[in-house]
Amino acid sequence: MGTDFEDLTEGKSVFISIKRSQQTSDDACGLMTRFRSESEGAVLVLVAMMIIPMLAFIGFALELALTENVRVKLQNTTDAASLASADLEQVLDPEDLVEDFFEKAGLAANLKNVSIVNTPTERTVRITAGEEVPAYLTQVVGWESWDVPVVGAATESRQDLEIAVALDNSGSMSWAPGATSGPAATPSRMDLLIPAAQAFVDAVQPRPGQPGNTTISLVPFATQVSVGEALLNNFTVSSEHSTSNCVTFSNASDYQTTAIPTDTTLSRTAHHDARGLGSDVTQFGAVCPTDSTVRDIVPWAEDPEVLKARIRAMQPYGFTSIEMATKWGAAMLDPSLRPVLSSLSGTAGFEYLAAPAARNVPDDFTSADTVKYLIVMSDGENTQSYDIKPPFRSGNSPVFNVPGTNRYAYFRNRRGPFDYYHVPGNFWSTSPGGGAVRLTWPEVWAAMPVRRFVIDILAPADTRRSANNHYNRIVTSTLNTTKNPRTSAICQAAKDSGITVFTIGMDTYAQGDATLLDCASSPAFFYDVNSLDIASAFESIARQINRLRLTQ
Repeated sequence: MGTDFEDLTEGKSVFISIKRSQQTSDDACGLMTRFRSESEGAVLVLVAMMIIPMLAFIGFALELALTENVRVKLQNTTDAASLASADLEQVLDPEDLVEDFFEKAGLAANLKNVSIVNTPTERTVRITAGEEVPAYLTQVVGWESWDVPVVGAATESRQDLEIAVALDNSGSMSWAPGATSGPAATPSRMDLLIPAAQAFVDAVQPRPGQPGNTTISLVPFATQVSVGEALLNNFTVSSEHSTSNCVTFSNASDYQTTAIPTDTTLSRTAHHDARGLGSDVTQFGAVCPTDSTVRDIVPWAEDPEVLKARIRAMQPYGFTSIEMATKWGAAMLDPSLRPVLSSLSGTAGFEYLAAPAARNVPDDFTSADTVKYLIVMSDGENTQSYDIKPPFRSGNSPVFNVPGTNRYAYFRNRRGPFDYYHVPGNFWSTSPGGGAVRLTWPEVWAAMPVRRFVIDILAPADTRRSANNHYNRIVTSTLNTTKNPRTSAICQAAKDSGITVFTIGMDTYAQGDATLLDCASSPAFFYDVNSLDIASAFESIARQINRLRLTQ
């Protein structure tokens, strides 16, 4: 009975447990049913409360995009109007121009204020504009409108510009980029350079009545740089001759500074033709040209016609010495030459220098009123230049000449009566001949090319050396292995002084590209162009020099 009782008890317990569980489930279902019926209104209220901020957020996003479109349109119009009206070269009233921009953009009502500030060196235009964009969806949260303010300003500075332009006049500038004859003939590089350089001179000039001044020094170059007699007279120069006016900078330290001292003796380049084989020293063969109207530096000119006349006269012949041209170009921008300009302004033919002299040109490197630019243009790499070594630079030579003839005698002490070697004729005699006069070394080099002298006279008279050995005893040659580091040094000195350096490579070789790229103030300031694009390079540089800058 006991076991049965326990079983019954356990069974009863199970029965009771199951019944209670069913009762609990029924109670829960009832509660849920009652909750649903009792909370239907509260859920609707909750959903309604969530929809309002969701609509506000969506409206905010849509209206933000709308106002951004309005802002972009206003900002673009403001920037364009400020740039155009700040341009010192446009002749319209700046405020009228701004209003015209906004009217044509359909935004006349959005222009709030135009402020124009003119000074002797610049114009600044400041524009404020705006629009109230009505709110739509965001009105549900009390947002009535969107304020879209826009401000723009532009300044064009017409500071005084000091520019030095070094232009390649070497023989390769006579080459044409295409056919040289026939219907497809193209102009030579020089023919393309001349109008491009003239247009540049005009492009950087201020218009009449506009503030600022532009001073340009022109430095034509080839094997050497012809400084010009009047300009060179303001320096201390060796006096071996006065036929030509070039200077040889033989020390590396000369290219580490933009200055050229006026009280330190400069070595005047010997007047000679180092490589020619003709009987005379010609304008096209001389290391330093003697025609002042072709190659002389034009210093500190403000009259574009003076500069353009020299540009038109340029002729291509000779080798390439970029480092010498850069040295003289940088010197024309160095304030240490201010006394030279002042002195030169009182010289006949340089009356045009009165205005620059009155303004103390060249200005200090640190002046806030002046910006300095150096432009170096070449159609190739550095090649070579020449000078005469001591003791063949000055003093009496062993050469005699019958004046007015090409008859020469060379004296060599052979310890006998026949010490004079004669050309033409190639014979020895006891005297230089009737009427013959002794020549100085500068007179010898002015009379015949060095190579012709050593081949026709010196080597036959002094057979102890070959013609080449004699030549190397007389002539010093500076090659591009020396010229390229010097170019880098003087370009760096210019940049360190605050001069902005632009360079143009016109059909250049690989080494020429490397040298000119290194010289420029930045890679963006090096123009590697073919001959037909030379005008575009000068135009781009002129635009950068005259550039406008957005201030906001």
